[in-house]
Amino acid sequence: INAEYGVGDELLNSVSLPSVSNSGPLSLSFSLAPPCDQRDVVEGFIKFKGVTVSIPQIPLTLESLPSFASRQNEDLPVPVISSLDPSTGNPEGGTAVTIYGSGFVESPQLKCLFGDFSVQAMFLSGISRVVCLSPRMTAESTQIDVRVSNDATKFSNSLTFTYQLAPPIITGVRPAVSINAGGIAITVEGQNFVDSPTLTCFFGNLGWTNGTYVKYYGYGDRLVCPSVPTTWVGSVWFRVSTDLISLSNSLPFEYIPTKPAWMRGFEPIAGFTRGGTVITIYAEDFCCW
Repeated sequence: INAEYGVGDELLNSVSLPSVSNSGPLSLSFSLAPPCDQRDVVEGFIKFKGVTVSIPQIPLTLESLPSFASRQNEDLPVPVISSLDPSTGNPEGGTAVTIYGSGFVESPQLKCLFGDFSVQAMFLSGISRVVCLSPRMTAESTQIDVRVSNDATKFSNSLTFTYQLAPPIITGVRPAVSINAGGIAITVEGQNFVDSPTLTCFFGNLGWTNGTYVKYYGYGDRLVCPSVPTTWVGSVWFRVSTDLISLSNSLPFEYIPTKPAWMRGFEPIAGFTRGGTVITIYAEDFCCW
């Protein structure tokens, strides 16, 4: 006897039963399996030779019938990824990154993880790859790990994705001179500066110091960095980098000897007891302007 059984309108399986000669009730046992995803009440059916015999509604619980999603997740493989194309992208995000590898499954929980940020992945049928849109870069790093998961729980190995920053452009350095003891706060004006831990000022081949991004609501960008100490006296080329890879254009910067300033006088020599008097000091070897 050929028989089919299912839940609702969904056919689950077909079975072949041995022929029986006696008349009377026939007992048939079967278990419910995916794609059954009912959690409360299931109404089933059995067909014998095209005649449908209904099964009364059977109350089920999560313990007795796990959801299809939970069963499916248990069986989903952990992907293995081999390459990214492209492996660099815009800091503003939105780069379509194709991830090649194996073990990808078309699933609602198919995700790409960029660092700690999860985005939905698009499965390409029949091809060992998925596509994800990169998120906006955060201030922590220009390089992040990329992973893929079929169930948003178990993730693949990681590959590196790099946010490719536009090279910085510097238009001004104030002051453009420092005593060779260093430590003078240098304000740099320009474009394409990014608030990043890799924001760096280079003083020729003398050394480098970390820069601090300054929020500026006028045209362009600003950063501040201390001049590096050195025994050198003379001119060097000053440059900036936002990612320790690409360097800006260069502007001249000068080091002068560290020596005490010689004051020749000041005016006025008296002021109001409440304060606020502007005093002009005349001296030599002041630094820096």
